[in-house]
Amino acid sequence: MNDLKPRSISHYQILNEPVYTDYALPRKFGYSLDDYISLLSLAYKRMKDANPGCYVVGGISANLESGLTHDFITHGGLRYLDIFDIHNYDPPRDAESFEESFKTLRELMLANGGGDKPVWITEWGCYADDDPPVIPFTAGDSAMNRSRWQSERAAAEHIVKYVAVSFAYGVRKIFFHAGTCGTINLPDAGGVLYEYGGTPRKMYVASAVLCRLLGVPDECVKVIKNQEIRAYVFRSGKKYIAICWNNADKPQPLLVPSSVQIFDVMGNLIKERKTNLDRSPKYLISSQVKEILKLF
Repeated sequence: MNDLKPRSISHYQILNEPVYTDYALPRKFGYSLDDYISLLSLAYKRMKDANPGCYVVGGISANLESGLTHDFITHGGLRYLDIFDIHNYDPPRDAESFEESFKTLRELMLANGGGDKPVWITEWGCYADDDPPVIPFTAGDSAMNRSRWQSERAAAEHIVKYVAVSFAYGVRKIFFHAGTCGTINLPDAGGVLYEYGGTPRKMYVASAVLCRLLGVPDECVKVIKNQEIRAYVFRSGKKYIAICWNNADKPQPLLVPSSVQIFDVMGNLIKERKTNLDRSPKYLISSQVKEILKLF
């Protein structure tokens, strides 16, 4: 323990959910989007003067599809940050239904000086509990409650698919909200990954596998849409990782060469060369991207 040293702070977020909430430059007190951008620009310049190596996280922290999110970009807010942040609390829907919205956001950022600046989702709701302490199952406030899934398996699979879709268009980190632990015999879904007392949910395992197999990729190589099949191919260092699934009711047979490893959503290695691609996402990993691409 004596060898451990605290890490210095390198990333700073300038306000949380400004303008549209009651606690950070709220509209009800006369503040506007331009007021926040003015404050952000001042903070960015002063912080860079004091520490050129620091990272400034900024943005309205609104929903991916919010008008405020887009207005922040078109009003020039991207000039005063290193990382753009959004918050998402959506009711259950297919992960690929977000694709056009993430693509539009990336294109809007590129058109307004965003360059290759990454997007962080600094609050994300994806809740489920197979063994709720009380019925009906609740997760927290109204935003959290609309993000409830019918089972931990469904939520776990959605997490992997959502990361694949969002990372294909510039997202690089996602923070679960809120990581809190409830009290015994009361709702504790806000912890997302753990039940009361630290018991892991299925979402914990799926997220741990996702971090181990994909991590933070260097780039998205290709997005594949072949009828009902979806595959998002990433490069991470010298390896290529595809996250893929099949939305059709009938599974699609997949014959995988020995140069490609296959893992299920829980991280189990599938040793058989012939497998089925169904609604549950699978990982295909190889040192040769062509070996993955030719499967689709």
